[in-house]
Amino acid sequence: VVLVGELQASLERWQKGEVKSGRAPTQEGTKKKVAGWLAARDMKGLFTVEVSLKDKVPVLAYRFEEKAWQELQSTRLGKTILFTDQDTWSDAEIVKGYRSQHHVEAAFRDMKNVHHLALRPQRHWTDQKIQVHVFYCVLGLMMCGLLRRELDRKGIKRSLPALLEDLGQIHEVCVVYPPSQTQPEPKVALTLSTLSKEQQALYDALDLQRFRSP
Repeated sequence: VVLVGELQASLERWQKGEVKSGRAPTQEGTKKKVAGWLAARDMKGLFTVEVSLKDKVPVLAYRFEEKAWQELQSTRLGKTILFTDQDTWSDAEIVKGYRSQHHVEAAFRDMKNVHHLALRPQRHWTDQKIQVHVFYCVLGLMMCGLLRRELDRKGIKRSLPALLEDLGQIHEVCVVYPPSQTQPEPKVALTLSTLSKEQQALYDALDLQRFRSP
């Protein structure tokens, strides 16, 4: 309704001469644009649209079919039929399984992330090496899933790419001080890179201190 209404208002401005520049709309172009919008599922029956000409400028008139809208709501909208071969599942378990499919979709998105866990480019050509490559990518995804679950249990609820990005920016820095009169040998000190608030929370939650060099 919004798009059709905006188009109608735009054509009215052309009729009134309020538009001074740009390519003038045509009847054929207007019909094509409206037809494109109404090509979506169930949209054609909801609108009655007429495009005519007045002083060589298209005029659009439309009506929203309330009766068709009410029928659509009562027969199709909001209704989903689920099929499953899990005969032992209860209705609640079937619905829960269906609604949990977004976790699988999120895993596929993570596998396409070009910075972390990317399955491609694989840079292998033989079946055996491709299978090994896919195996360790999926294994990495599973381990990262366990990491995310562990952090979730500790109150850190963030996406996997965000977690990996912050963890990847935590570095142990080796600082070497040159010899001096009081210290004839170079002095070596190990420290952490400056941590953001989010990185510090991850560092503490995972107890990364235990992996620091002595």
